[in-house]
Amino acid sequence: MEAMELSDLHHPNCKINRAAGGAEMGALSGLGGLGGLGLGGERRESESSDSLLLSPEAAKATEAVEFIAEHLRNEDLYIQTREDWKYVAMVIDRLQLYIFFIVTTAGTVGILMDAPHIFEYVDQDRIIEIYRGK
Repeated sequence: MEAMELSDLHHPNCKINRAAGGAEMGALSGLGGLGGLGLGGERRESESSDSLLLSPEAAKATEAVEFIAEHLRNEDLYIQTREDWKYVAMVIDRLQLYIFFIVTTAGTVGILMDAPHIFEYVDQDRIIEIYRGK
């Protein structure tokens, strides 16, 4: 199983991640005069808008949206995988039910067919007379 970093479990702007990368965010927040205009902020690391420069607030918002979208994709993948395994379990369960039914039926029929005198006529009155001593 792959080991996960603590930063993989939290959003990049989470308080836990800020403690580790606080110096990086402090340097970016020093651009406050230009940040409100969307000029001079950090650059978004996305394929769709590589040429756009975003303010720190906008960059945080886009990172949060990307984090939520990735989380939802992962959750959908997890749910789909879980549903697939439930289906596999149901198929195996049904197969085992059929095997159990066949084995139980064959065993019962085998025991009944092996019993002595099952197909012979037995005169019960004669057997009772023998045991009474008449």
